[in-house]
Amino acid sequence: MIAAIGVPVVEAVPVTTIRWLGSPRASYRVALADGRVLKGRRLRTPDDVLRVASISSLLDPGRFPPVLASRGCALLTPWISGRPLSPDAWTPEQLNVCGRVMATMHGMRIPPDVASLQPRGLQWTERLDRWLGELVSAGAVDVAEAREIASLATLSAPATTSTAVCHTDFCGDNIVTTLDGDLWVVDNEGLSLDAPEFDLARTWYRWPLTPAQQRAYADGYGAHGHSARFEAHFLHWALLAVLDSAAYRTRAGIAAARVPLARLAELRRTQGRNESFPRFLARK
Repeated sequence: MIAAIGVPVVEAVPVTTIRWLGSPRASYRVALADGRVLKGRRLRTPDDVLRVASISSLLDPGRFPPVLASRGCALLTPWISGRPLSPDAWTPEQLNVCGRVMATMHGMRIPPDVASLQPRGLQWTERLDRWLGELVSAGAVDVAEAREIASLATLSAPATTSTAVCHTDFCGDNIVTTLDGDLWVVDNEGLSLDAPEFDLARTWYRWPLTPAQQRAYADGYGAHGHSARFEAHFLHWALLAVLDSAAYRTRAGIAAARVPLARLAELRRTQGRNESFPRFLARK
């Protein structure tokens, strides 16, 4: 794919963070001889590349780096030079923008050709069983704990779910600020069609914000029907979001999963009753 560009590669630097044995996924900073810098990604399957490239084409190219080329399991995007902000450096104005960007993504129309990339309806029960099975097999939780988590997720589940364009990792770690002050979402391999409530739960988990910061984000996101549903079924979505992270990190080793496992234990204890983010989104 790079050879087809016709410009020699000067340097290719791996920038992958969490890896586990046998995983083909990787990221690279690729510098070309003509001065351009690209980001190369290798995903798990060609279907993953098709999904990311197709959904990326719907997004604002001034916020999300567009896919320049793809082939097989690999794709190329522009490299965005910027820096992630520290947790306390996010201003209300910036968080308001981030909330608007996410709301726009959740509210966009999904063309039929992109919708066809989702082969079936959202099966949260299958994901729940798979993630809990991985955690039990790895010894991260025992069978009794897994049964309790499954029961909590089932009892707090909504009757129906909707589908939206979702990022699944929309958080400060994946958003950089350029020298011009522009905000870019730079790590987009998790783009998918999923429940917007799950996407909001992933942001809640991945992006710890103060109550004031959460309110600024929620003000930018605005009031939507699924915002109220997110608040009503928060425990369900929060459990799924944390289980997703715990299973992902358990594949890399139990030590890497300590943070999500601790959050999972906290959710079991509090059942999410003290969380302000869902209440702000629901305007409560």
